[in-house]
Amino acid sequence: MCIRDRLEAGMSPVDDDKVLLDPVLPETEIGSLPEEETLETEVVVDDSDSLLTGPLLDPDLPEMEIWPSPDEEVEMLDPVVVVASAPLSSKPAYHPFASETVGEKTLQRIAQGTLGDTLGWQAGVTTSSYGQGASRPVIRGFDGYRVRMLRDSIGTLDVSASSPDHGLPLEPLLLREVEILRGPAALLYGNSAMGGAINSKSRSFATELPERMLSGAIESRFDSVSSGWANAGYFDLKLGDFVLSATGSYRDAGDYRIPGRARTQAYEEKFRPVVNDPSQGITVPVENPSGRLPNSFHESSSYSFGLSWLPGVFPLELSMAYSRFDSEYGLPYLFGGDANDLFGDSSLAMEQDRFDLRLSYFADLPWLSEATLHFGYGDYSHNEQFAGRGKDSGLVFSDTRFEQDAWEARLDLHHEPTDWLRGVAGVQLMGRALDPSFLAGAPDESSRFFNRFETSNLGVFVNETASFGSFDLNAALRWESQTIEDLSLAEFGFQRKVDDHSFSAILGGSWEGELVGSLDRLKVSLNASFVERIPSEVERFAFWSNPAIQRFLIGGDLDGEPLRTEQSFGLDFGLEADFEGFEMRFNLFHYRIDDFIYLQDLAGIGNQAQYLQTNASFTGVEAQVDWNLIEDESHELTLSLMGDWMRASDRDRDAPLPRIPAMRLGSRLEFVDGSLQAGLEIRHVFEQDRVQGSDGVVQGELPTENYTEVNLDFAYDFELSGDRILTVFAQLRNLLDEDRRLHTSFLKDVAPLPGRNVTLGARLEF
Repeated sequence: MCIRDRLEAGMSPVDDDKVLLDPVLPETEIGSLPEEETLETEVVVDDSDSLLTGPLLDPDLPEMEIWPSPDEEVEMLDPVVVVASAPLSSKPAYHPFASETVGEKTLQRIAQGTLGDTLGWQAGVTTSSYGQGASRPVIRGFDGYRVRMLRDSIGTLDVSASSPDHGLPLEPLLLREVEILRGPAALLYGNSAMGGAINSKSRSFATELPERMLSGAIESRFDSVSSGWANAGYFDLKLGDFVLSATGSYRDAGDYRIPGRARTQAYEEKFRPVVNDPSQGITVPVENPSGRLPNSFHESSSYSFGLSWLPGVFPLELSMAYSRFDSEYGLPYLFGGDANDLFGDSSLAMEQDRFDLRLSYFADLPWLSEATLHFGYGDYSHNEQFAGRGKDSGLVFSDTRFEQDAWEARLDLHHEPTDWLRGVAGVQLMGRALDPSFLAGAPDESSRFFNRFETSNLGVFVNETASFGSFDLNAALRWESQTIEDLSLAEFGFQRKVDDHSFSAILGGSWEGELVGSLDRLKVSLNASFVERIPSEVERFAFWSNPAIQRFLIGGDLDGEPLRTEQSFGLDFGLEADFEGFEMRFNLFHYRIDDFIYLQDLAGIGNQAQYLQTNASFTGVEAQVDWNLIEDESHELTLSLMGDWMRASDRDRDAPLPRIPAMRLGSRLEFVDGSLQAGLEIRHVFEQDRVQGSDGVVQGELPTENYTEVNLDFAYDFELSGDRILTVFAQLRNLLDEDRRLHTSFLKDVAPLPGRNVTLGARLEF
């Protein structure tokens, strides 16, 4: 319709959904405006001879009839203003290194009782397993302090990095999404994150205004393998520019079923677990449970309240939240090495109170597009409890305890001074007071020995990306200073202090092109990194019992030779390609690490483990392929394949490092037909027979057998009134009832993963 016809009809002179931004530019739909810019254009109708003012007229257009003519009388319309506006992005729209985001829908399908079990089959990510209540992600063979666990861009403020049996205070059913950063990609979050970082985005506070006044979801599911129930829910209440958020969850799972015996035959033959029987005056074999794993229960609860101010007229956002997490879980029995030791089961009861604050300011300045302050404080504690059985039946006491007050703050300054340079710089501060204690003469409470460590850390970082056509050049720098004070014996006039500094740098580049040969898209990247990691207070000064893994931990500094700062030299090569519904991602990495710190079992009387240093190398491959076999308006059939392999060696001894993941291959065939979704997964874990042997100083490890896991899942969405959706789902895991063990776990030979499991559940979204 021409302008004259539109005005005669009482309509706007231009389409409501289009604006001519420039005389030489084509029509631009408002919805396609870049998120990073705010554009405004104005069309004004007046009674001047030219009829229209603004950027709509083009001297190259054919001459238009001047209307109205001088002898016509018309009623002039009020001025019409058409404005197109897009707010500045609240997060960086790029990441220069390997990253992956697990979205909400995928999380709902794969969610398990812990984050480690939830993410354990992402490419390059495995998990450790310590029953249903404790498992942490393992990235590229790295765990503990080398994998930074984050919640809303701040550390989880717990002690899960200090020992693998310490759980994470996170409920997977209440996460919006999870970002996985592999290798040096995590440099923004700390030099300690040599293996990577996992950033879990919670629902404790809102990040954007909901569409409806009240929105949320509730979910309930039942697991047959442990007769366990899991319930979770969240809601957002919008009150103008404010959003009130609340979440809650509860889990209750009993001991889970296993396909066969708890302990492997190889473990039985090597350790021959026996316990003293006072009634007979002899030692008797410890029963090897079958059919169900004793002391593998898990119970947890959580809740949170948050308030967000998200004004549309001010370049500010403010959110704050309080959350509470409680968990109690059993740790399967592990032979302590002495028939006269206390005989029984260990469990862990943990709790955390946490406060979060986030303040963002959005600007339109060359060197500042966004400034965001993140702050978190956590009050954490846990008790490792002992409950005797057999000869020690009725003996119950609290053994090792951990208490920690921790806070962390970071300020991120995003900038894009030119159209070819963008980046983020900032500062990060952290402080924690860690108080572990243990019974030197259990169960005598008067023998409790107390430790106290105070740690402070300051980090400064910058990460820049320069774009030159199809090429991106990436550079990142980080400097850290850390101070650890050991005040365990301060009352006796003895204390020690360690000051460390570290420097890390990454330099890399990528090339991305479209329509390359027969490919729709091709991206190639190569990054080189130098990362220094400062030892933690636990790695330096640990001296306490860990009943959960039946080991007495000894810090690396306690032999008179302090631990040195780790130095890693790394190369990461990445390849991505798209071709007619076929998407492929491939990563190859190699790290050469000097003064690598690891926890090693020592040979001798009892189970002792010390933090040692050696020179190490890590080499691995990660690959994932997604192939859309069928894709039309109502049907989708997708085949996904993944695989990873890695090799980690002690260069000094020319020997394998302990607890390295085995090679894996996995596949998923997913069918979507409107409201129906169904999936079939086949996963195979190869034998891990490249194990560390005993050399008289260290205690060797046992090989781990291969297994094949088959899973099925179904989900159907019912659309209810008021835009509500009811989803019913069923999952069948470990269909073949395979004996599955993870080589990454200290408990792999005594605690297999659960057997065949049927999960039934429903979720209502409103």
